[in-house]
Amino acid sequence: GIPKTKSVIDIAADHGYVALTLAKQNIERKIIISDIALKPLESAQANFQQAGIINGDFRLGSGLQVLKTDEEMDVAIIAGIGGRLMVDILADNPMKTNLISTFFLQANIGMSLVRSWLYEHKYHIVQDVLIKDGIRIYECLEVKKADSKDSCYNQEESIRKLQFYFGTQIAEQEQQLKTEWLNANIVKFEEKLVQLAKAKNE
Repeated sequence: GIPKTKSVIDIAADHGYVALTLAKQNIERKIIISDIALKPLESAQANFQQAGIINGDFRLGSGLQVLKTDEEMDVAIIAGIGGRLMVDILADNPMKTNLISTFFLQANIGMSLVRSWLYEHKYHIVQDVLIKDGIRIYECLEVKKADSKDSCYNQEESIRKLQFYFGTQIAEQEQQLKTEWLNANIVKFEEKLVQLAKAKNE
């Protein structure tokens, strides 16, 4: 869960549902809702107004650039975007990224890219869990800045690359959820192999 922190920023917040849930849980908490596009930000603002929640601070801008003071750089949520874009956001402003105490990350695709970046930039994975919402299973990370590369990863690069894809805590996941997620990934791999074979023939 999100710690009882003074400030949380929801980056690329879209309609702001995650931020709204957090705001309802703690009206004393400062919730910053940011998006690079105006329409989703306006939608998020409307959702807050409809719910009668007033502790939302809405900012138009890219990633962590919207943060103004050190006090605001506490906990950041980045969810619902691709892994490559997530890495771009994390890498875009190193000084501000380094000041964030905890990141909660969920990429729709490309979580291996995110884990690889976190490893190279010395972040410790606190939690790496699967969460099911409807028919979709999401990979969700809680990470903190560390002094050295995460020791939960294998020293051998080939094994480490597999860990980037499957996570380091896959064995700890609930069995049915883990099986369902792995089966879905097998289907994806098979589809890619078919595409590669077709491209080779063409």
